Amino acid sequence: MCIRDRLRLAPLLELIGRREVLVPLAVATLGTYVAQGVISFLPTFLVELRGYSPAFAGGVFSAFFVVRAGAQVGLGRLSDRLGRDASIAAALLGGALGLGGLVALPNLVELPTAVGLPALPALAGLGIAVFLAGLGSSFFSAIDPRFMDALGDAERGAGFGLIRTVYTVIGSAGSVGVGLVADLFGWAASFAVIAGLSGLAFLVISTNALVGEGR
Repeated sequence: MCIRDRLRLAPLLELIGRREVLVPLAVATLGTYVAQGVISFLPTFLVELRGYSPAFAGGVFSAFFVVRAGAQVGLGRLSDRLGRDASIAAALLGGALGLGGLVALPNLVELPTAVGLPALPALAGLGIAVFLAGLGSSFFSAIDPRFMDALGDAERGAGFGLIRTVYTVIGSAGSVGVGLVADLFGWAASFAVIAGLSGLAFLVISTNALVGEGR
């Protein structure tokens, strides 16, 4: 690598090291890992762990994408009004609850019985969990503007390209990681891990906002 190339690379590496970029970059990487895992394996999870037919699992998967598309539009607008970090945190919390709900679905639908109410229909419980999981994977529409807010006018081209490349490349490992954990420990454990990662991303962005770094 020539000296000129090193001089051009140095400002980009410095950019990633800034807290206002590094924190959402970590969140985006975790969120992308989770989203890639869900997109790659949700139908398989529903068939293997929950015993649904492939056709039904495919229909649920389609519903997930419908929710995701609609939520991206709504979340983007919400982030303009309420702030980026708050909107990102809401999406990631929804994702954590939704994925956790998919893992604990048999117990989830029985929760109303603890207060004397009838059990929730399994299909309704599944619908709620999938809706929240779709919401969780929509965080991109708030976090990409979050990066743009943190970059100066001269940085937005190469800077945003580098940031997006970093979190996309690393986060894409979710397609492998979720399948590997499923092979080793089962589908419940695999989706419980990504539920936990979504929760971790929620805690990181929420803490960042509370200490005054949110925008």
